[in-house]
Amino acid sequence: MAHFIGKVAGSGGTASRPGTKATGIEAVVSGWGLGVRVEMNYNAEAGEDVATVYLTGGSHPAFGSKFLGDYRVADLAKVK
Repeated sequence: MAHFIGKVAGSGGTASRPGTKATGIEAVVSGWGLGVRVEMNYNAEAGEDVATVYLTGGSHPAFGSKFLGDYRVADLAKVK
């Protein structure tokens, strides 16, 4: 059974994919020189979902990626 769901919409329509607690799920959205990658995983020890976010060079992998952080439900209260 899916624990995570990923959705993407573009000129080809909308698609969705499931992820389980065991597999997690990853999404990448890229422009020519800027993009983001988000990984959703389940931390069994803490009993919570964790979102890991990276800022990337988009379609230019030579630009690398920068780790922005790990986020949990409790972090929602900190965002303004």
